[in-house]
Amino acid sequence: MTIDGRELVQSGTLRKGVGIPFSMRATVGATSDGRIRIHPTTIKAAGFVPKGVLDFLGLQLDRLVKLNRTPAVKVDGDDLLLDPQGLLPPPAIRGRLTKAWIENGMVVEQFGAENARPALTPPDASARNYMYYRGGTLRFGKLTMEDTDLLLEDADQKDPFDVSPEKYNDQLVAGYSKNTATRGLIVYMPDWNDLEAARTRGSARR
Repeated sequence: MTIDGRELVQSGTLRKGVGIPFSMRATVGATSDGRIRIHPTTIKAAGFVPKGVLDFLGLQLDRLVKLNRTPAVKVDGDDLLLDPQGLLPPPAIRGRLTKAWIENGMVVEQFGAENARPALTPPDASARNYMYYRGGTLRFGKLTMEDTDLLLEDADQKDPFDVSPEKYNDQLVAGYSKNTATRGLIVYMPDWNDLEAARTRGSARR
């Protein structure tokens, strides 16, 4: 799965008797009820462009996706509808998605007022790789913040911030934090892949 311009591009091999190589392009958008819509625009199977996205293969999308294992994913014709609040493991996300698009090689999600894009300035002006939470109530582990002012900053600013939504507590334990003058909190976290590499080196030495 890659990004090309403003579209997602997926390629692989479909197993239907014999292996059929395929590639598919799709746009990303938001539905009126706050879900992400993945809409296929073209598909090539075995080098040909079929008339319909799946008709050429004699398949229905709901037969390809095991919906009983992915409750956050629904099928609407040829489209996939993704619930952003149920896609990732804890910490959970709560909010209404109003817009989704592709920009600078990334899928961007906007929650809240559709035309509101507030400029948030992190308390550490030198931070380049970070996640900044401001306002509302945030809960993670045993900690609850009201009028949240939390900056999760990459301890290594030379590469992209690698965060595991499932194992983020391991990164918090390996990092350190400090309070700000405005009673906020800055947490410096190592990348998840750095932790994995360190564990691998430790296992090899033992």
